[in-house]
Amino acid sequence: MNKLKMSLLITLLMAPPATVLAADPFAEVAPTDAAYQAAVQLETDGFLSPGSMNAHMTRYDMAIITGKAAAREEQASPAQRELIARLNQEYGEELKGIKRIFSAGSAAPATENAPADEKKPAEVKYPQVKFGGNVHVRWDSDKTEGSTGSTDGRHMYLSLEGDMQVNKDWHARFQTENKNRYLSHHNQGDETQFGQRIWLEGKSGVTGITVGRRWWWLGQGLMFAHSMDGVKLDVPLSKNTSLSAFYMHPDGVKGDTNTPANMAVGIMGGNGSSYMSVGRYDHAEFFGINLSARKGNLSGSLMLGGNAHTVDAVTKDTISEYADVTRWGEAGLSYQLNKDWRLGAAYSRTNAPSQKDSWRLGVHYKDMHGEQPGTYGVGLTYLHLGRYGTLLHDDFWGYQWADSNILSLDMEVCVAPHLVWRTYYSWQTRNLSGKGGYWQAIAADYATPKTKRRVFFTELAAYF
Repeated sequence: MNKLKMSLLITLLMAPPATVLAADPFAEVAPTDAAYQAAVQLETDGFLSPGSMNAHMTRYDMAIITGKAAAREEQASPAQRELIARLNQEYGEELKGIKRIFSAGSAAPATENAPADEKKPAEVKYPQVKFGGNVHVRWDSDKTEGSTGSTDGRHMYLSLEGDMQVNKDWHARFQTENKNRYLSHHNQGDETQFGQRIWLEGKSGVTGITVGRRWWWLGQGLMFAHSMDGVKLDVPLSKNTSLSAFYMHPDGVKGDTNTPANMAVGIMGGNGSSYMSVGRYDHAEFFGINLSARKGNLSGSLMLGGNAHTVDAVTKDTISEYADVTRWGEAGLSYQLNKDWRLGAAYSRTNAPSQKDSWRLGVHYKDMHGEQPGTYGVGLTYLHLGRYGTLLHDDFWGYQWADSNILSLDMEVCVAPHLVWRTYYSWQTRNLSGKGGYWQAIAADYATPKTKRRVFFTELAAYF
């Protein structure tokens, strides 16, 4: 890259004025610039190869990145095309200048670091199959005031993900998880199943289409972050806005454990703590729309939706434990203050008669990059989870239950390429409503309102 930059500089000095770039090609680009953030997002998505971005990118470097991204635009999703358009808008003139110089017979050789669209693209053959995922080993401590079930535990976890690209527009994907859990007093809780989630992802024209069972993070993830069967359509409205429509059915709450008799004492499959807003999740269907927009360093989303009435499926003597939620919404904002600091906020609300609000406030410092040892990120988050204020929030493997106030501190550090150390600590107050009793096994944890809980974990994760 240094030789190529030197050759380009010599050519620029010798070239006639018509070939000179519109701006200083070696001026550094601020990481807070919207176009820089667009390229970072493309790298995060896996559209650009890992290590494409660093903290000291010049306009020349960004023009090269723009060329590489534009060369693969046919394979991009609608959201990724918006990011590529933002790069072209900012660095298109620099890229044109580079092309003119190379086409004029510059001494700069065609190398692996030259713009990708200057080389004849290799013919892509389909199908293509790729695998990835992670393995982590974790130790955790869960201490709840007055509970005999507070434990220290350890577990090994595997997530294996497959991407079978059928053609330039469509991918067939799967995820399978395997968790071996070892508690301090006995071993239990192994969870093994191959191919829990299988889905198709592609596009028709400019409309993105996703259908099947997968882990869905909708909107800000406060209302919805769960494994579900469903279909989602993504339509770009402009360069910086998009609209999604979805129809979902929850996964992991079906089966014999979800009988009315068991639900009467709080025994349910899946994340029972997230399920108090609707009577029977194995009867539920969720539908809604989500509007996303971005302007400069500010991004946000607004999600509105509903579901059918399902409380009657629960035995009459337990109806009071469940809200009859049929309408809900969520809004959120994220603002990048500068290259290091990011602020975020989200708010959700249902039409439950009480305990119907939830919100999240967070501040994040720096970002960990899995390819760059020594990089790290630190986050401080406050969560208020109303008993009926969310539908399927991510309870973070049981660490963040509904009907709680939670202050959490988390940190992640890249200790070697693809090797990450992560730790989490939270101070919690549970049973805010005083109703208690999600699961029979932990009913003792809710003997009194506002029970104190402390959760800690530390883990080493390897990504492949």
